[in-house]
Amino acid sequence: MPELKNERAIAEKFLKEMLKADDTCNYELFVKHYEEKDLVDFSPERFEHDIKHMQARNRKNFG
Repeated sequence: MPELKNERAIAEKFLKEMLKADDTCNYELFVKHYEEKDLVDFSPERFEHDIKHMQARNRKNFG
């Protein structure tokens, strides 16, 4: 599917950014593609809290 090559590259870049934001707890990187209306009630503090809980849960899953 050569016609989807550009779309795949965009999706892979987005995914890499999101994973890096998760790994580094980088709120600005995480929200950079979101619209303001989608970030209501999603503060940097909320993001940090969510990331800490996800990382703790993942450590349990991986031993």
